[in-house]
Amino acid sequence: MPKPRSDKLFQLIKSMKPSEKRYFKLWAQTERGKEHPKYVQLFDEIDRQHIYDESAIEAQATYLTKGQLSNLKASLYKKILAALKWYNIATNPDMQIRELVDHAQLLFDRSLYRQCDELLNKALGMAQKTGNLELQLVILKWKKKVINQTTGRNNMQHTDAIIRQVQEVTQRITNINRFTNLQLQLNALYLKTGYIRHEADYNYVTHIFYSNLPEVNEEELSLSEKSSLYALYIDFYFFIQDFASGYRYAKKWLNLFSDKALVYSNLET
Repeated sequence: MPKPRSDKLFQLIKSMKPSEKRYFKLWAQTERGKEHPKYVQLFDEIDRQHIYDESAIEAQATYLTKGQLSNLKASLYKKILAALKWYNIATNPDMQIRELVDHAQLLFDRSLYRQCDELLNKALGMAQKTGNLELQLVILKWKKKVINQTTGRNNMQHTDAIIRQVQEVTQRITNINRFTNLQLQLNALYLKTGYIRHEADYNYVTHIFYSNLPEVNEEELSLSEKSSLYALYIDFYFFIQDFASGYRYAKKWLNLFSDKALVYSNLET
């Protein structure tokens, strides 16, 4: 029996919560243009299906002309993603930060450098609270561009401060990459060999782990670094069947999520 055809639009719609679907319908009402009723109807047609059936849609969708379905599906897919962005942005700090950076870029392109820098400072503060190192690096790159376009007595001090921040963030990202690379290496080895069976296996795995583990001060690590490090330790200890140590790091890793939830709640106040 042939496997039912998959469709990314169908999968996206089926992944939506009821509240997200209601929001999309309300959001769609603000749209203008002759295609609006058509893509809302198409949304409902697909949402009613349990298994994606494009031929059934083509037969029932009398509002579509021949060859129009493909373009309408592509348009609907983009509109759903746009609506989901606005639905989720209030509870997603990373999306809020990226939006601030987008707005800062608009101001930069208009030579409004002071306003641009104000938004970048706000975005940087949020990114530092959430521990998103990649976004911090993006923001710092924009701040360097702003400094290059401005003059002032404190430019040298600002430049030195940004350089130090870039170096610190880059080092933290390097740590995470080393943690995750080692974790990937251990997982690949585990898939190949399974649990250790004798002392030679134990010695081999522990040698790989400790010879590649960076020397770091755990107390100085960021939230993201700790998350990657603890996940690495969990995999390692379960690999060598030291379940007590693995459980200990699993608890430490779990506690990080409580800390992160507290950070996110503080951003909303």
